[in-house]
Amino acid sequence: MVTSDASLKIAWIAKDGTQAVEMAAKDVPDLILMDLIMPRMDGVEATRKIMRESPCPILVVTATVSGNAALVYEALGAGALDAVNTPTLGAHGGLSGATELLRRIHLVERFGRHDAPSNASSNAVIATASKASSAATSPSIVPASSRALTALPAAGSSISPENKAHSPIIAIGASTGGPRALAAVLAALPLDLNASVLVVQHVSVEFVAGFVTWLSSEIARPVELARRGVVPRAGQILVASEDRHMVI
Repeated sequence: MVTSDASLKIAWIAKDGTQAVEMAAKDVPDLILMDLIMPRMDGVEATRKIMRESPCPILVVTATVSGNAALVYEALGAGALDAVNTPTLGAHGGLSGATELLRRIHLVERFGRHDAPSNASSNAVIATASKASSAATSPSIVPASSRALTALPAAGSSISPENKAHSPIIAIGASTGGPRALAAVLAALPLDLNASVLVVQHVSVEFVAGFVTWLSSEIARPVELARRGVVPRAGQILVASEDRHMVI
């Protein structure tokens, strides 16, 4: 499916997380498509090791992002840039989700190009790590051309206090590796904190709600999705939707 895009080419394929770590150390690709559930070493641990030893952009590709939310955010916390559902074969032979996977591949590869290691290929090369990897169904690929990332966040929701008097505000912004760092920081805050916490985390809009649920379970305190017109309260933690600005 991936090779249907002429700008992508196969680099290497790993059958599990352990092999992915070994192959990444020998040949750093421009992007790795990382499965989560694999023998010997799962995708979370493989991501953690690769980002420590042979850092490169990683896109998590899993059967269900929402169903594997905890593992997805562990992987994002370890350094993966994004996550997307694995394309599925439809009743009439078509692949559902293929277009979205290709879109994410190009987006993540271009985003990660800013931090590409010096020994990376001049062409974008994507490698795949999956328990069911095969040249026919789970290729590793890489865009051969480079285009500027031009998408801008949409104008967005406002959290407007009813008056100018409000409790102090703690603002936190995070991107790559943010979920795990956010969980650590927020868990350390006192339960009687006399301030509201506003969080902007780079995460795809379709699983922002899952991120909020995961974060709440990790820190054992309520976390809410920011809504227009909400007045931040002391002790409250609000997370912005990915395609929205948070305006106070």
